Amino acid sequence: MRKRKWTILALFCIPLIAVLVIQSLLSYGTVPIGGTMRLLDSYAVGMMEQTVENRKITLENNMVQHWMEVSEFEEKITRELNSLLSSNRTSVEDFLGDSVLQKSFCRIQPCPACTSSGKMR
Repeated sequence: MRKRKWTILALFCIPLIAVLVIQSLLSYGTVPIGGTMRLLDSYAVGMMEQTVENRKITLENNMVQHWMEVSEFEEKITRELNSLLSSNRTSVEDFLGDSVLQKSFCRIQPCPACTSSGKMR
């Protein structure tokens, strides 16, 4: 029998392929074993919680800003409401139950902060 000669290509390729296979198996195995998916999930949850918190803060700031604008016109709003109530000879309780009166009060536009395109915010 003739002894097979190992070529230089075979001497380099076989160990290189074996190392690449082992390396890829190790890399693939570290994802489930190392907890990478759990870590990514916790990061995603943390980012979502941070987004919710940021939106909450933004909403609170917008509400405070809106009510500050309304408070600047508090006297005018009160005067207009009292005028509407006295002209219609009605009480606050009746006003709260009457949507027609409420809509007419909204049309008065006592302050720019109360309206957005003619509707209550």
